[in-house]
Amino acid sequence: MAKIALKVRPIKMTAELVSQLRKVAPALPMSSISAAIAGNRPVFELTLFDRKDPGFCSRLLALFKYLEQHEVGYDAYQVRGGEEFDESKSTKYYEIDSHRLERIISSRKESLEMLYDAIDLEIDEPR
Repeated sequence: MAKIALKVRPIKMTAELVSQLRKVAPALPMSSISAAIAGNRPVFELTLFDRKDPGFCSRLLALFKYLEQHEVGYDAYQVRGGEEFDESKSTKYYEIDSHRLERIISSRKESLEMLYDAIDLEIDEPR
């Protein structure tokens, strides 16, 4: 399953920014967030559609919108499942912003709805 690697461009850390980041990835310690931002490394690399955390996509979208609204520079990349983010390959990753993430989420919902409809048809029509 695809993952999202998020890099926040070096800025002055605020409590509000840390709070927004921790809403998306609550297990991240403050020191890890600060070090990642200062070192221009991903703050996190998390699975986009994870059954264990179905609300992740919504929280990530809210974070992207927050960053954009507050003009906080960020780079978010879609990384293939099973791979780790590699800075030297960053031009090969699909770059994500709030608009693209909305389309990805919408497409995923539509695909699942079509799948569920197909399953319902199979159940309703005996062979």
